[in-house]
Amino acid sequence: MREGETLVSGSKINSIGLEDAIRKVADGIGWKEKRAKKRPNRGLGFACGAQISGLRMGGHFASSAVVKIGEDGTVNLIHGGTELGQGCDTVFAQMAAEVLGVHFEDIHVEMEDSHDTVLDSGMFGDRCTVWSGQAVIAAAEDAKKKLARIAAEILDAKEEELIFRDRKIYAANNPEKHIPFLRVVRQTIYGLGQSIYGHGSWAFPGAEVADFTKGYAEHFTPSFSFVAQAVELEVDPETGKVKLLNSVAADDCGQPINPLLVEGQMDGGSAHMIGQGLYEISLYNDKGEALSSSLRDYKIPTAMDVPKLTDYHVEVHDPVGPFGAKGAGETCTTAIMAGIRNAIEDAVDVRITNPPFTPERILKALKERKEAK
Repeated sequence: MREGETLVSGSKINSIGLEDAIRKVADGIGWKEKRAKKRPNRGLGFACGAQISGLRMGGHFASSAVVKIGEDGTVNLIHGGTELGQGCDTVFAQMAAEVLGVHFEDIHVEMEDSHDTVLDSGMFGDRCTVWSGQAVIAAAEDAKKKLARIAAEILDAKEEELIFRDRKIYAANNPEKHIPFLRVVRQTIYGLGQSIYGHGSWAFPGAEVADFTKGYAEHFTPSFSFVAQAVELEVDPETGKVKLLNSVAADDCGQPINPLLVEGQMDGGSAHMIGQGLYEISLYNDKGEALSSSLRDYKIPTAMDVPKLTDYHVEVHDPVGPFGAKGAGETCTTAIMAGIRNAIEDAVDVRITNPPFTPERILKALKERKEAK
């Protein structure tokens, strides 16, 4: 795939850093060296994945946000997204601070509820950063315009030439000419008796509902994120047990707004799919009763089951995303399970396509291969 290409679904690739991601992962895992000196029962697996940055599933698909600047210069932010632990409150605070030229600690993200929250269609399909983030930026820009009108008069400058940075407002043509952000806020509130609110909403321009009968939607999603991942593991041919040794991943989520949070998404996504790839299975008896209804029976990976995880970022500025960003969360789950499957085949020469790849299934495949010879 290349930038500018149109997929069979009609969607367009606006930005892509997958080739660079593949190179980083291959170098990081030592692909050439280890393939040249292959060890018995040890395998390398490689896989790539892609994920949309949000989509339009129906008529309700926009995101919105509200910003209020208080008399102390701090900013209250309400957005329609939901903080699930993925870090959206942190990222949105960073975005608002960047637009308004204040510090991160000046932004207070309000805990909204169903009574007070603003419009948003939800956190799914990696849409959070792109859709809700653009709404936050729009709300901050709206509030910024109101302050710019007052600051322009005080600085005797044009509104469009003002720079908001480090809690100050500068005249672009004369950086020595500036005024504290707080002074303009208080001039607006106390001098003019005006509250400072900013409202913003965003939907992917031209977004259309996908025609699932034809499998086509030209403006289905604003962008695609990509990931490449390699896994090194060992298989015990006597027991079928898989031991993960190493994992290297490179993520193209556009411009990472918060690289540490992206690493958290990458590591969490890897651990999540290690569970699906090696352990997690729902079993039922003949009566339809669950046999794995507790964590005693439904196995998930522990810290001892997760290998060393190495993460790389491939920074590609996306023309649609906020500050060039794309989605990151779900993308990080798309490659590792296929990488594990490929590594198992590389280690013991059996092809298993039905996860989880349990010791029982691996032993069965080894037995069938032996009997077929």
